[in-house]
Amino acid sequence: MGKSSGDPKLKRRHHTVPRLLLRRFADGKRLLPVPLDGDAQRLVGIADVTVHNDFYSMRGENGQLDDSVESLLAELEGKSAAVIRKAVDDGVWPLPLEQRAVHAEWIAAQYARIPAARKASNEIGDYCGKIMTAMEGKPGIRRRLEAVATGPVSDEEVDAAWAELTDFDGYYAEMSVNGHMVSMGTPWRRRTRSSWLVHGVSSSSSAAPCSFRIIR
Repeated sequence: MGKSSGDPKLKRRHHTVPRLLLRRFADGKRLLPVPLDGDAQRLVGIADVTVHNDFYSMRGENGQLDDSVESLLAELEGKSAAVIRKAVDDGVWPLPLEQRAVHAEWIAAQYARIPAARKASNEIGDYCGKIMTAMEGKPGIRRRLEAVATGPVSDEEVDAAWAELTDFDGYYAEMSVNGHMVSMGTPWRRRTRSSWLVHGVSSSSSAAPCSFRIIR
């Protein structure tokens, strides 16, 4: 279990590209990123590149942040850094089977951990959710409302929800951080036999349910 929101040592600044990779492209402790928006280039310290606050921070049922995933990724990065040094700096190839397994899990993590993976999950979830809404029709809307209602659901309430949810161009669904962290287990299972990091991501007892939020 990682540290929670009340802990002053909670990790909040998360690198979506590991520093062990950034160092390979850096001049000392700085590198020169190419801004995609056309802004002027400038040297930036490795500590400040590809940093997103709380990108991997899951939220518990009481809303507290948990940095377990960031700690697991840092642990995996440390293990893979030794393997990369052996292959790149020492020229050892092919790698022993155990080290190949470590490196394979690290590669799988890179596929799953980046903002583009979360964006793709958001787009898939948004698209599929709207398809399901259209397929289920008003009866499906009624079932959803009744599942959370404390009393009878009127036809007017169903009609209002239907009008709102079928305005497909007026909103999109965004996956929660918890949802992204759990979804990270799928590519790991596909790309490596190891279950160490998958188990760590999915076993947090304090994690709140995964969800999407509606953005307008």
